[in-house]
Amino acid sequence: MSGAKRCPICRVPLEFSRENTWNSDGTITQTRNPDHRVIFYEAEGMKKLLSNLEALLGVPVDRIAIEGKRKSTYHYLEGMFSGPKLALIKAFLRRKVYETISARGAILGYGHFELVDVKAGKYIKVFGRNIYSLTLFSGDLAAVFNRVEGLPAELHLEEKDGGYLITVTPGPEVEEEIASRLERVVVPRKPGNISYRLCPNCRVPEEIAGFVWDMEAGTITDPSTGRHMAVLGAEGIDSVFRELEAELGEEIPRSIVEAQRQYAMETLHRREVERSPDYLTRQIALRGMGNLVHFNLTREGVRAEVENAVPPLLVAGMIQGIFDLVSGGASTCDFQRGSDGTLQVEIKAR
Repeated sequence: MSGAKRCPICRVPLEFSRENTWNSDGTITQTRNPDHRVIFYEAEGMKKLLSNLEALLGVPVDRIAIEGKRKSTYHYLEGMFSGPKLALIKAFLRRKVYETISARGAILGYGHFELVDVKAGKYIKVFGRNIYSLTLFSGDLAAVFNRVEGLPAELHLEEKDGGYLITVTPGPEVEEEIASRLERVVVPRKPGNISYRLCPNCRVPEEIAGFVWDMEAGTITDPSTGRHMAVLGAEGIDSVFRELEAELGEEIPRSIVEAQRQYAMETLHRREVERSPDYLTRQIALRGMGNLVHFNLTREGVRAEVENAVPPLLVAGMIQGIFDLVSGGASTCDFQRGSDGTLQVEIKAR
């Protein structure tokens, strides 16, 4: 993918700018499917979130998270590959599909991937470096195997040459999961008035145009922080969270908020967050996580309202982490997401 076509003005890969649209309501949507929301988030963020969550709970969460991501990605692939198109892929284009999906990872900040080998109905082998999240990518790869091969998947990971060789083979049959965990609910977005200075050619916000794409490494780097970024499907993250709650109990949402608070505290710098609410509003919107329409910060805490918030648990945890970072103390967090997608967050200093 080192030869991917780039915008002649801002140098953003054209496939990236064509696929993603930054909207005035604080969302990022897929251009061809406006109901499908994505977020532009630190690749390290999901790794740290899951490791923090594991430490809080005292139990492994990777297996559950992989399954949640697998379900979401499989549901997405059903819309892309079905009927005659799926039959054509199975008959003639199996390798091409695997190669194309592997190559697209570099565009989205997922890492560098190579299809090593494939044998129909038997296995696929993929080598990856700079993988955005082994857990989430494992779920993605299992879903692709499920859809193209029509078989359950079992994964084997082997460290090799500074990366991982991932082998997917047919796994044991599993009982079909509860349908309600897979139900897709599209919440209508509330309009907003956020404006962006856009590249005149490819139409990405100038802040995003300043990021650095290394197509060989498969990374997107924010030059102001040095952090690697990735485009993540909001539904995929919510699916992981639902799976964790279904398996581990109703206290999981609060544990996720706490894990995200810890990540914000560990990762952000005070100079990033000690700016005006307008700066915070813009940063949340540039990530596609919603429109911060109200933010009242005092010594006692924070009251915030975020329209079109996704994933709401990450947004709540981020706001709490920012307050704790600025105040230098500890806090409690109450949050509620309405049926219209508006998130209410109340942070109180302890």
